[in-house]
Amino acid sequence: MSNQKHPLVSQATLAVVTTFSLFSASAANAASLNVLWYGQTDAYNAEISELAALAPTFDPAGDGSLNWNLTFWNPEDPTPTFSDYDVLAIGTGSKRGVLDFDPTGILNNKEVISEARGNRTFLTGQDADNHYTGNPGPRPNGPLGFLINAVNWAGSGEGMGIVALTDGWGPRDRRSRQWWLNDRSFLKDELEGYVSYFETNRVVIPTETSDFAVNEGLTTGGLSNWRASAHAAFNKNIPGYLSINDAGSRPGYAVTIVTASEADGDTLGLETVPTLESFLINGQSENINIFEGELVSATLSATDIDQDALDVYVNNQKLSTNTSSGSSGTISTTVQLGPFPDDGSYTQTAEVRDEDGVVSETVTRTVNVKNVAPTLQGFNLSNSVINEGDSAFAELFATDPGADSISFFLNDENIGTDTRTSGNRLTRTNLGVFADDGTFTYTGRARDDDGGISNTLTRTLTVNNLDPIITSLTEDFTIRTNTTFDFASTATDPGINDILTFDWDFDGDGLFDDFTGSSGEWSFSRSGIYAMNLRVSDGDGGVAFASFQAKAVPEPGSVFGLLTLGVLGVGSRLRKRKF
Repeated sequence: MSNQKHPLVSQATLAVVTTFSLFSASAANAASLNVLWYGQTDAYNAEISELAALAPTFDPAGDGSLNWNLTFWNPEDPTPTFSDYDVLAIGTGSKRGVLDFDPTGILNNKEVISEARGNRTFLTGQDADNHYTGNPGPRPNGPLGFLINAVNWAGSGEGMGIVALTDGWGPRDRRSRQWWLNDRSFLKDELEGYVSYFETNRVVIPTETSDFAVNEGLTTGGLSNWRASAHAAFNKNIPGYLSINDAGSRPGYAVTIVTASEADGDTLGLETVPTLESFLINGQSENINIFEGELVSATLSATDIDQDALDVYVNNQKLSTNTSSGSSGTISTTVQLGPFPDDGSYTQTAEVRDEDGVVSETVTRTVNVKNVAPTLQGFNLSNSVINEGDSAFAELFATDPGADSISFFLNDENIGTDTRTSGNRLTRTNLGVFADDGTFTYTGRARDDDGGISNTLTRTLTVNNLDPIITSLTEDFTIRTNTTFDFASTATDPGINDILTFDWDFDGDGLFDDFTGSSGEWSFSRSGIYAMNLRVSDGDGGVAFASFQAKAVPEPGSVFGLLTLGVLGVGSRLRKRKF
C-alpha cells in the first residue's frame, strides 16, 4: 500500500488550475478525508495523485472544500484496515491506456469491505478517470469535478463510503473486468438484474437533483459528449438508490445512482471534530482529592485530522493554543488549574476547539478539595514580664491556604475574628490589669470558618510583686508621760488584691511586735525619745518601712501639757500596750 502524493502536476492540469482558480474558494481551512483508492498502473496512480492535489481547490459553490489524505491500495498489497478510511474509490474496471484493473483485492475482501461499508454509495457507468487524461480532460465541469464530487460526497457520510466507476465497456469487450456481478463482489446482490451495458454520449442531470451537493458545479453539458460518456447504466427502479444522472438516450435508465436516503447530503459533512483523547489531572484520568490552596496539573491530549491550531478550554476559559503536528494531528499540553481557595467539590470541564470553531466532546473531572486547618504563625505578648498593677496585650496571627476567615482563642475563649480571606489574619486583645503577682499561662489557637483547628502556641506572663507604698504617717511630736496619744498610717499597693498588714516597733528592739494595725493609741510611762517604727507588709514578700519620733517628757505635778499630734490619717484602734 502506498501514499503517493504526486509532486508534479501536468501542464494540462496546471492550465485547468489556472482557469479553475478564478472561481474556486481558498483551501486554507479545508477539512480532510482519508481516501483509499484502489490502485492500477503507476501512470494511473500518478493521475489520481494529481486529482487529489486539486481536490482542495474545487469549491464552485463557495461553501468549502475537502483535502484528501490519499492512500493507494494496490492489488498486491495486504488488506488495509478499512475502518481507517472515509471512502473507498474503485476506478474503471478495464485494461486500456493507463487502466489495468485487477479486481483480485476487491473480490478477495468481500466480507471485510461489507463490514466497513458506510451509508453512502456512489455507482456510475461513466469512466471519468479514463476521460480525465483523455477527452475532455480534467475540466471542473467534467471529469475533474465529477470525480471530486463523488469522493467528497461518499466520504462525508457515516462509515466508509463507496465510489465505483463502471466495471467495463460491456460483456463483449475483452478489456472489461465485469466485477460488479461477480459472485465474490460486495455489490452483486443489490445490482444483479438492474445493470445494463450500453454506450451513451448524453448524460442528463434531472432538475430535482441538480442542486444536490454531489452534482455541485456540474451540468448536463459538462457530463455529456465525452466520446462515449457512459458505458453502463442502471434501471431507475433499483431498490435503495436514486438516479442523479440519467441516460439521455435510454429513458428509464440512470447513468449514476447514489444511496437514496443520502442523495441530497452535503459534501462537507466530514467537517472534522477535534477529539479530546485524554484529560489527566495530576496524572490521573479520574476524580482526585487535594487540599485547599493547592494547584492542579492538567494534561490534555487531543487529535485533529485537519491539523488545525487547537485552543484548550477548561471551564470555558481558554488556557492555551497549540498547533497539531505531524500526520497524526495530535497535540498535548499541560496547564495549571487553581489554586483552589476553599474546600468543596469543583467540576472541571475540558474541551478543545479548532480554528474553524468546531468543538470536541467535553470530558469532566471532579476535584475534591479538603479543608486545611489554619497555622498559628505567631503569638506575641507586649511584655513577658510585668509588675503587678500593669496591663498586658496579646497578639496572635495565622495563615490559611483556604479563603477562610479565622477566629482566635486564648485559653479556649474567643478573643476575635479576622474576616479577611487571604494573607496574614490577626487579632489583638488586652489581657487586663494584673492585680496580683503570679505566673500566668496562655494557650493560643486559631480556627477557620470550616472548623479546622490550628496548632497551639503557649506563652507565659510573669507578674512581679511590688512593695507597698506608705502614703501617710503621724508626724513627730512631744507628749507628757502617762498621757495617751493617737497614731496612724496609710499605705497603698499596686497589687490591688493584696491585704496590707501594719506592724509597729515602739520599744526599739527591732521586732515589729508591739502593735498591729494602721492606727491606735499609745502612752509612755517614762520620759525619753522614742522611735515609732512601722513595717507595712503585702503578704507577698513586699514590705515598706517608715518611722516617726515621739518625745515623752515628765509630767508636772499639777499641770498636764497639751499634746500636739500631727496625724495625716486615722484608722481603727486595734490594741494598746503601755510601758
